[in-house]
Amino acid sequence: MIEADRKIRFGIIGCGQIVQSVHMPVWETLKSAELVAFCDSSPATIESVTRKYRNARKYTDVDIFLEESSDLDFVVLATPGNSHLSIGEKILNRGLHLLCEKPLALNESDANRLYTIAEDKGLTLTPIQNYKYRNTVERALTYARGVAIGDIESVSVRCRSGDLSKESSIWRRGEKEQRVLLFDFSIHFVQLALQIAGNVLSLQFVDSRTNQEGLQYVAFGVAHENGARSLFELMLNSSSSKNEIEVIGQNGAFSLDFFPHGFRILPNRDNPLHRGKGDFIRLASYARSLLEGFLPGRLPDRAIPHHKLFEAFLANLKGYGENPVSKDEVLPTIALLDQVAEHAY
Repeated sequence: MIEADRKIRFGIIGCGQIVQSVHMPVWETLKSAELVAFCDSSPATIESVTRKYRNARKYTDVDIFLEESSDLDFVVLATPGNSHLSIGEKILNRGLHLLCEKPLALNESDANRLYTIAEDKGLTLTPIQNYKYRNTVERALTYARGVAIGDIESVSVRCRSGDLSKESSIWRRGEKEQRVLLFDFSIHFVQLALQIAGNVLSLQFVDSRTNQEGLQYVAFGVAHENGARSLFELMLNSSSSKNEIEVIGQNGAFSLDFFPHGFRILPNRDNPLHRGKGDFIRLASYARSLLEGFLPGRLPDRAIPHHKLFEAFLANLKGYGENPVSKDEVLPTIALLDQVAEHAY
């Protein structure tokens, strides 16, 4: 446990787009933490991200970074997913707490190994699976656990991403190596479905399509221990992008939309008027967030879930709260996706 009255010192390994556009603005607002070291394989990236941190140490070699990490309390790992086991092991074996960008690992075995090391050494391991901290998702989870919706009967997840060739993060174009569709683009939505519908009893079916680039489409069905059913349809390189979750309970239903985000309680008979009202609310919220994003010192909306998670992570290191993303949330999601991957790839 870290003393309550001192700053928590940390470093970042991997300084790509998500770190630059989301992580760093968040860390600048969290005064109880001090960012003192950066590591990235690209010297140009290191120079770019450290302009505001003239006194921070700069590295292009992970091993040297870790050899000189004795003054750090934790490390943020934001490299591609297929490197998380090897680098994560090194971080934990140095006795450092680990805050890891999703996915924690690309299979169940690797994820279990990281948790085993962390538990053996008494360290906090927190994957950044943070969609539960979005305002619309918080409302949806509260509603799903209430009496108005009744027992959950079904959850439908549709996740369609755009063209990978247009991705600024080059590693995301390597679908085969990174299991991008399941473990990068879709993991948040699958985790939310499991939070809503409960523990998985069995994987019912998997239908997939692959090409030379890797997995392009997969549909799979899940039976839950409470009798609910979930259906997932995931697509990569789609001509139209959309991400949504629809939940049907015995007494009510709701839908969650993403990019822009929206939460809508469904009427007994869904109709254009009700959908139009929901779309108007989403549009107004999206426009407001865009305008407020220009205000000095204000975090962009997409960074707020990171802020909530990072703040809770720091509190946990000082003994004030639980791990904000627990092992019990993470492992069932990775286990299911690993099982799907074995059938699909």
